[in-house]
Amino acid sequence: MLKKLLIVGGFAMAMAFSTGVAHADTMTVTGVTNGPSCPNCPAANYTLTVSGNLATGQDLTVTLTVNFTGAPTTGVDDFVNAVAFKIGNSATNGGTLSGAFGTAPITINSGISNAGCSGHGNGFICSSGSATVAQGTTLTWTWTGVDMGGPVSTDPSNWSLKVDYGGHDGYIISEDGLNSVPTSAPEPGTLALLGFGLIPLLGFGRRFFA
Repeated sequence: MLKKLLIVGGFAMAMAFSTGVAHADTMTVTGVTNGPSCPNCPAANYTLTVSGNLATGQDLTVTLTVNFTGAPTTGVDDFVNAVAFKIGNSATNGGTLSGAFGTAPITINSGISNAGCSGHGNGFICSSGSATVAQGTTLTWTWTGVDMGGPVSTDPSNWSLKVDYGGHDGYIISEDGLNSVPTSAPEPGTLALLGFGLIPLLGFGRRFFA
């Protein structure tokens, strides 16, 4: 009787957690370059990664990495003044920020102007600060506990990324409609539970096929 319960429980647990993988989805947009939006900005590659429950858009971790492959072309774009991203139709909580700006303020539903966060732009999350740009260096910003107030768009063409260089007289990278292939990764806890659920099945299979 106990063996039967283990077998049934194993099947049930395996099925339950195999359908719960979406709670650890990760989407990454990488290799975004300056393009025509800001030819005078320092040459760089941009990577935007979003992880968490994309279906609810709650308690997300968003990381922006900028890898500078070229030096600034003028004296006014040698530091980043503000960064902003959009991954859904609204934003209700920008979470907490760490990285290149330290614990800088976060403005929700705000894009970017030459003065920093503009204060308008539904769905954007923006942070202002100062981070020095140098060729061959990498700057990273990580927002933790982000709440978009609704599902994250699983189509990166609906995402936007903005980076302000040099303050009032600077330049702005503005990339709307990013192109990438979304990737998914299950949480370690999910994999562990799935493994425990499969243990009884292994014993059953060995007896059945012996």
